[in-house]
Amino acid sequence: RYQACLVAGMNPVWVLNEEEKKKFLDNRKKKKKPEAEVLKKPASPPVLGPGNCISDDEMLELNNYVKTSGYFDISKVKDMEPGLIRELIRLVAFQQPLSRSGQIELRKVLETRVRRFARKLEDFRMLKDQDQEKLLNQNIPLLMEMQICTFFKPDLVWRNQFMPLIGPEEVDRLECKLKELKVKGLDNVHVFYNSMFPNPPEHLESQFADLLRDIGCWPTDAAEYV
Repeated sequence: RYQACLVAGMNPVWVLNEEEKKKFLDNRKKKKKPEAEVLKKPASPPVLGPGNCISDDEMLELNNYVKTSGYFDISKVKDMEPGLIRELIRLVAFQQPLSRSGQIELRKVLETRVRRFARKLEDFRMLKDQDQEKLLNQNIPLLMEMQICTFFKPDLVWRNQFMPLIGPEEVDRLECKLKELKVKGLDNVHVFYNSMFPNPPEHLESQFADLLRDIGCWPTDAAEYV
């Protein structure tokens, strides 16, 4: 695991010794709890059982990460160019795949969102700029592919596929507009990967299809991961 972390961009000097680890954890606890509570004698750790695998503080931290990520924002089109939005509309209405420039622009939007999220994290901001950039460059491509795969779960229709991308408010608005234009069959429209992104190399298509299917079946509710 240590070697894998190095490949992902970890700097060996970030590994804490036991004394540094204790100091880090103590400081983290002080940030989360009022001073009076910190001075209390720590209670014995609870016995873990079904449904009791995460503390309230940890759940609060997890929810904060989800909120910071903007994943559930109701509208997420402010960072999209009008041309890209028009291409997404044509994709739903007429099953017209994105142009090459549209594919590039969409990837750029997703990458910018990931970078913006990472730079909002307190622990990440504590790193040197060059270390931040190294971690982002090493890991963003993989994170983006994993996120993209979640859009294409086989049983999803376009509404559910587009909600993480443009937000539920924009999906509702788009659906109303398309119905006004008498576009038929909206309840059965499923957007495929190769309509939004270029196909992988031929020798990797089988492996990519398996990855797309497996990751696409992951839950979309953050609470299900804990």
